[in-house]
Amino acid sequence: MPALARTFISSATLEAQLSARGFARLHRWRRGVDLRTFRPLPPHPQLARLPRPIMACVGRLAVEKNLDAFLRLSLPGTKVMIGDGPQRHALVARHPGAVFTGYRYGEELARCLATADVLRM
Repeated sequence: MPALARTFISSATLEAQLSARGFARLHRWRRGVDLRTFRPLPPHPQLARLPRPIMACVGRLAVEKNLDAFLRLSLPGTKVMIGDGPQRHALVARHPGAVFTGYRYGEELARCLATADVLRM
């Protein structure tokens, strides 16, 4: 098996530039949202009765994301952390008022996000 099976590219412009320089096995990676999965859905039962607004953060719980800054904000509502990572235990200990769902995917992730009023990127 070759060391490099594919080179992922994000646009036709980049594809043309790399092809002109001799790159092969280019694969277009389309960014966007899967609208079959991420659509209006009923609230997630774990989150439905939380005080609003619900501010969700999705991703790896790691120090480089500066999640403490988000969790320290004095805002009404509930902060929900969707994901897992090396900072999870420390964040749970420092921010007992936040909700930590752990890793979610597919329909369950879509329902968590559909319940949120705000998404922290």
